[in-house]
Amino acid sequence: MRPNSLYNWQISGHNNGDWGMQRIVMLTLGSRGDVQPLVALGRGLQASGYRVRIATHENFRGFVGGWDLEFAPLAGDSQKLLEDPQVQRIFELGQGWKWLLEGARWLASQHERLVADCRAACRDADAVIYTPVTYPVWHCAQANRIPAFAVCYWPTTPTRAFAYPMFGVASLGGWLNLGSYRLFEQLVWHPLRARTNQLRQELGLRTLPAWGPYRLPEYRAMPWLYPFSGALAPAASDWPANQHVTGYWFLDAPRDWLPPTDLEAFMQAGPPPVAVGFGSMVPRASTALTQKVLEAIRLSGQRAVLLRGWGGLQSGRMPDGCFQIDAVPHDWLFPRVSGVVTHGGAGTVAAALRAGVPALAVPLLGDQFFWGRRLAELGAGPRPLPLKDLQATPLAVALKALAGDSSMRRRAAELGGAIRAEDGVARAVELVVNYLRRF
Repeated sequence: MRPNSLYNWQISGHNNGDWGMQRIVMLTLGSRGDVQPLVALGRGLQASGYRVRIATHENFRGFVGGWDLEFAPLAGDSQKLLEDPQVQRIFELGQGWKWLLEGARWLASQHERLVADCRAACRDADAVIYTPVTYPVWHCAQANRIPAFAVCYWPTTPTRAFAYPMFGVASLGGWLNLGSYRLFEQLVWHPLRARTNQLRQELGLRTLPAWGPYRLPEYRAMPWLYPFSGALAPAASDWPANQHVTGYWFLDAPRDWLPPTDLEAFMQAGPPPVAVGFGSMVPRASTALTQKVLEAIRLSGQRAVLLRGWGGLQSGRMPDGCFQIDAVPHDWLFPRVSGVVTHGGAGTVAAALRAGVPALAVPLLGDQFFWGRRLAELGAGPRPLPLKDLQATPLAVALKALAGDSSMRRRAAELGGAIRAEDGVARAVELVVNYLRRF
């Protein structure tokens, strides 16, 4: 074994330079925002000579196939999943230790199906790229002696620089910051431990200790790819060299895409509107949310494009100055608006800033709070307004700020320039190719 090898286990069947036309399988669960960046990376890897398969929810089969990538099913239909009352209850916990623990318990309840789907998707993989929620993949990769890359849409590598993003605070101080990551690891590992060790026994691997895989040399040596911009969240100075902030993985709409004529007419009929949408989030009180949003728009005097997504905003008759549509490619719409109101998902925040417009996060759960806080800390958006506490008047104030705060708009434009100067897909492809060539 080479002394400088990235892993302490051998990769069989491949020599340096033998990676052309090999199959890379990429796996994720979640919403469109979890799948789309992997499609962008998959396109980049395919253009570099690899065969790419993306394994995710069945309802994304057409989306993945529409970009000429191979598809494999994983864990059912995510839209139906997000509407499940049990999942809704977990969502409403928002963030913090209880949300993490309940989420891990739910994931453990899906273990058998997830393992079966992951193993089927990776049956002929030469390398895997996975998000942590598809946790069986790393163990299968170990058993099959193939390289694995982890992808995460928020910083998850332990550091003394800032607290774990899901705990809702920017910093607890050096050692406490580091401890917050250890707490996260245990909250996630504890519900999964028994089932994961059973899987490892079936795979012929040794069982893992009480603290999980996180301190094992082979786990710590795995490359991590972070598809966000260092302008928003730079790599911590105490991260090891195999942790890579690449820049965002954008997937632009096809060049021949044309907007509906009524939307184009609305955009041209007055000053730039604000875009309001909550993506794939499906809060149970969607009717009340829609009423609050419409009232805030009225109070602010702004025009607005409302993006219904998967039902976060209800359909219905719109007042003057409002236009409602299911979805519009962000790279077309956002450069034409005065600001963006979003749930705070990494992809929508990225698209807003790439367009050079400020954004407000109305977070429901998870990393949405982190990205909303970063927008405000960097001066590119108002302070986040958590969805569970949202009221029309504070939202109206924030809408006015998006359109009229010159400092905020200038800062968003500066960040947009930095993001547009990056090519996250090209950087990630370069990293993957270079890692694979070392085996």
